[in-house]
Amino acid sequence: MNNWIKKIYKLIYPNNTKNYPVYFLDEITGINYNGMELINSMSSDIEDLKTKYDSLLVDIKKLQEENIELTNSLYEFENRLESKIDNIHPVVYNLNNKTLEDFTLGDS
Repeated sequence: MNNWIKKIYKLIYPNNTKNYPVYFLDEITGINYNGMELINSMSSDIEDLKTKYDSLLVDIKKLQEENIELTNSLYEFENRLESKIDNIHPVVYNLNNKTLEDFTLGDS
């Protein structure tokens, strides 16, 4: 059992120097629960939660790295697309030395 659980147990039951079992009565169900068993059960649950938390931290770190990779890929794609757009040259018409009279509106 963890030292901190023993400390909590001694804080709750300071007069129980011989570690006699202490029981809790559940008033709803009428069941008596051994105090040490409850504390051990909670300790086990806490250890399970710590393991799950550590596993989730690893998953979060992996997702953050994937997000960075995806963001970088999107920036690269954007830059390549912009460079391709910049390389498209519009058609340039030679309109030098033309006046308005040089253009007609049809058959007139």
